[in-house]
Amino acid sequence: MLNFFGYSQDAAPDDTKGTIRFTFMVPQPTGNKGFKKSFTGIADCGLEINYNIKNFVLGAYGRYRFFQARGSRANKLITTNQVSVGGGLTLGFDYRKSKNTIITPYINVGYNFIEYTRVSYLNNPPINTSASGINIEPGFRINWLIEDGFGIGVCASYNLLTYQFNPYDVSLNEYYSYDAKDTEGITQFFSFGFCAFWDWSKRASSDY
Repeated sequence: MLNFFGYSQDAAPDDTKGTIRFTFMVPQPTGNKGFKKSFTGIADCGLEINYNIKNFVLGAYGRYRFFQARGSRANKLITTNQVSVGGGLTLGFDYRKSKNTIITPYINVGYNFIEYTRVSYLNNPPINTSASGINIEPGFRINWLIEDGFGIGVCASYNLLTYQFNPYDVSLNEYYSYDAKDTEGITQFFSFGFCAFWDWSKRASSDY
């Protein structure tokens, strides 16, 4: 375990000063039950600008997420989408497993704004198509450097959003069946996908 998170014999000290990191993941709803029944995840895209201090990663991030109502491709009457845009602060730690492998556990804390678009209904129009909430996101990335200062890898995260999804607000109860308990609990989802790593400080210093 110590060897997994510690430096290998071939690893070089981390001299990274600043990075830009990109993520493209696919989210999968896990809660509440109403949200899980109603939507499937399409995209979870992120951009971070970070400053590194002795392997600690401090910075700011922006995020875009897109969910589509389940069955909307088969049933053209259902067109409802959920779009989420947010941002906040990120804190992580770069473990240098080897010279070319970086393992980064992190946590993001920010605020999200949610908008429901193309909302469909049969009889009763939607009550509320906007929402917001605090977003807490622990996760990890593994990047493999393919050249000096640039790498690609895989990533995963779990999101907790202090917003309680209610399908009745956006008329989805006219298409799906829900129990009373389906509206209990905060919005949660798991994301998995790919990431990229660019050491802008190293590139900038190489220009001189």
